[in-house]
Amino acid sequence: MARWFRKDFRHVTKLDRRHFLLGSAATLAAGAAASALPVSKLAQRRPGFGAAATLWDLQADPRLGEAIATYCAQMVPVLELKWPMLRPDAHTFAFERADAIYDFAQKNDMTMRGHALAWYHDIPDWTKQIKDSKGVERAFVDHINTVVSYYKDKLTSWDVVNEPIPDNPKSVKDRRDTFWTQHLGDRWIPLAFRTAAAADPYVKLAINEYDIESAKGLVHRQAGSLSQPHHGPARP
Repeated sequence: MARWFRKDFRHVTKLDRRHFLLGSAATLAAGAAASALPVSKLAQRRPGFGAAATLWDLQADPRLGEAIATYCAQMVPVLELKWPMLRPDAHTFAFERADAIYDFAQKNDMTMRGHALAWYHDIPDWTKQIKDSKGVERAFVDHINTVVSYYKDKLTSWDVVNEPIPDNPKSVKDRRDTFWTQHLGDRWIPLAFRTAAAADPYVKLAINEYDIESAKGLVHRQAGSLSQPHHGPARP
């Protein structure tokens, strides 16, 4: 089994928060030391150049953290802010691992962006036990509101909706058939944006997609149908 998918790592809420953060701090110490890099080293950073990594990546090899801190200006957690890791059950928000990455970014004078509040893939099993649409909507809105509020004024942007467009869209209205669409219809997308914007009016909100280069004009029309801004002006 891949290292990043080891079952004993999944439910971090079983750990005492103090011991978890102390352990994370120790394993990230080498990477965090990069915050003391001389100006000549910090000058190697490329504006707008970021890195996506898991906490396991950073813990496994301190050289990765050193390289990221040297050359990158922004961090993106790969798994730590997605539902399966963040929400082991309906009553828990396990922020510990994402917090460790945020602390790493802060110590190294980097910003962090959030990924991702809603995705068609990797939905926790407990959500599928909710049978009625109203219950699904409550869980959906509560999750987004709680997570965005927790990181209010800390992140530069959020991937609010991740990969909503099918691999081979036939029209600008095509969306993936997901757990969310089955219960909420296509309104799950604007609902996610409105909820995130209400929780943090200044953070930038985005739809994250892939492989758009090959879709040509269709993607531009899709983007036009999805790109109504929900966030407010620049943060004061």
